[in-house]
Amino acid sequence: MTIALAVDVGATAIKWQPFGDDGELRSARRRRTPSPCHPDELVAIISERVKHHLANVVAVGFPGDVIDGVVTDPANLARVAGPGSPIDSAVALAWEGFPLRETVAERTGARCLVVNDAVATAAGCDVQSGRHLVITLGTGLGVALAADGMLLNIDDVGGRMFGDLTFDETVGETARANDPVVWIKSVVAVIAHLREQFDVGTIHVAGGNAKRLSPQEFAWLNLPVIIERSMPALVGLNRLRLAYPTA
Repeated sequence: MTIALAVDVGATAIKWQPFGDDGELRSARRRRTPSPCHPDELVAIISERVKHHLANVVAVGFPGDVIDGVVTDPANLARVAGPGSPIDSAVALAWEGFPLRETVAERTGARCLVVNDAVATAAGCDVQSGRHLVITLGTGLGVALAADGMLLNIDDVGGRMFGDLTFDETVGETARANDPVVWIKSVVAVIAHLREQFDVGTIHVAGGNAKRLSPQEFAWLNLPVIIERSMPALVGLNRLRLAYPTA
């Protein structure tokens, strides 16, 4: 019997959920993410959950850039307190080129898949027809692009500049907590910008802060904006582990 564990790593919280062979959702749990989060800490957290659930497959959504299971940019995991806060240089260095997939597989004995968390979210949304942009709003901003059901490789944009601030600082949780009204306006502006940059026909908004938005706020864009109310990243991770090879 296959027991798969989906682990969605965010800069604020880590969420996990086991799936059986039938693909049915089990109860999802969460815990706070350490700030900053050293790779050894994250591996220990994931390994503990894998062993607790007796999982033999684990699929991990990572909130930064990942190539073939190797971390190339830890994004906000290396910051001492989220977007805009100082980077812990020792933690950032530890993440550089860290083989997360291989390390988790060796530590747990489970087959492992590691993808960007926005890619995991896109895999859990309906992106079968046309060009879709999937953005995640949480501690920072995540972006994934899909065309006719195929996930396309794009770089994480959260740390890039949008005016005087980064995308993460513009629409991340700190900005929302400081001024929710300005935050909504900023989200609309960022989505309008990304729509033009990626030339998409549908936009999906997911992540912890998606629940604070409504499609009416984007009506002037004249394209569908779908607010994903559930946690599509966990569903997407389960789908991806069936479609992609694991270590």
